[in-house]
Amino acid sequence: MTDASSPLARVDLNLLVALDALLTERSVTRAAAQLRLSQPALSASLARLREHFDDELLIRRGSTSHLTPLAAELMDHVSTAVRAARRVFEANVDWDPRNSQREFTLYGSDHAFTQIGAELSRIVSAQAPRVRLRFMLHDHETVRDAMHSLRAVDAMFLPYGYIDGFPHRELWRDRWVIIADPQHPLVKEDEVTADALSEAAWVATLDGLADWTVPGGQLRTFGVTPRVAMVVESFSALPYIVSGTDRIAVMQRGVAMEAQAQGTVSVLAAPQLDAELVNAVWWHQVHEADPEHQWLRIQLRKAAQALGARLGDARYRRS
Repeated sequence: MTDASSPLARVDLNLLVALDALLTERSVTRAAAQLRLSQPALSASLARLREHFDDELLIRRGSTSHLTPLAAELMDHVSTAVRAARRVFEANVDWDPRNSQREFTLYGSDHAFTQIGAELSRIVSAQAPRVRLRFMLHDHETVRDAMHSLRAVDAMFLPYGYIDGFPHRELWRDRWVIIADPQHPLVKEDEVTADALSEAAWVATLDGLADWTVPGGQLRTFGVTPRVAMVVESFSALPYIVSGTDRIAVMQRGVAMEAQAQGTVSVLAAPQLDAELVNAVWWHQVHEADPEHQWLRIQLRKAAQALGARLGDARYRRS
């Protein structure tokens, strides 16, 4: 029983939901949209929260808002509390994926959506036709601030080597390869040298060839300094961008071999990128005990098995 003199007895618990949205979105506008409230209504809630904590919580700096130290400290506690409250009020509800309208949001690259996302879509549509999947492209900032990013979504598709310290599961394995137009001079070489790769014009995917990325780090280990001539925010577009030009690019073998089978590009033998690419799904600790999220992880495991079988096709085997 709650003591009438305790702080909890004097707080409108609806503010907990508002606080969670505000801390996650770091924006009154986005938080209001998430909660389907008007901006004035959520601004009023923020004012009450500021009065309760005697803290600004959100501080405007230029065009963005930042969390105060107290707000950053509250994030995990608030998210955990909201999820715990949700489980309390849904305790008598037998969640059935066949009738659920739950929306799962996942970050990833277009390459991940083309591969594991496609398999997950087929499985979910068959088992839970009303469940919605939302795939959103991640970027450097999303990955760099993974603690915040993963709190706002259900999971993120990302290879090992970019983030750590979160629950995760290995899904499928691939390799980085270099692609070029079938008529490119490097295609005729038995083995592409580091000097030839440094002299070539590259198409990069955002920071895809930077030192901190896996392929960028591998290339520089062999003394390759890619000369980036073009940047495109899509792995799937790379074969079409490279085709008919003297440019080359690095991408995942699974997708590249499909493009080679269509005659769009050729895959080059490059020992500089011989390391295996291990793709995983990552999620925040607050999702661990969520039965709906546990169901999603089971479907992802099934999707990984289906993808593994598909990648076992002869077109995907190493030559």
